[in-house]
Amino acid sequence: MPALQIRALPQDVYDLLAETAKRQYRSITQQAIVSLREGLFKVDAPSYAAQPDADLLAPTQRAAQREAILARIQAMEKPKIPKGFPSPVELVRADRDSR
Repeated sequence: MPALQIRALPQDVYDLLAETAKRQYRSITQQAIVSLREGLFKVDAPSYAAQPDADLLAPTQRAAQREAILARIQAMEKPKIPKGFPSPVELVRADRDSR
């Protein structure tokens, strides 16, 4: 992933970025990416429709995304465990004893 370094960033811009990041529960780096995307795509590419990175979503959006994933996992068919298959406790004990 490319990196960007900004020199001589005005203090007021940095302070606003840091304040916004704190309000959105993001790191300053994450907030800078979000702000750049919002600003650039409004001006240069209004038809941009890509999904934002998961770590850049607002906390409520991340929570909703997690809930959707958990619902899909819970809806999956549970695996059939064959008779005589060792229990997790037995497997862990065997692994510990082998050391």
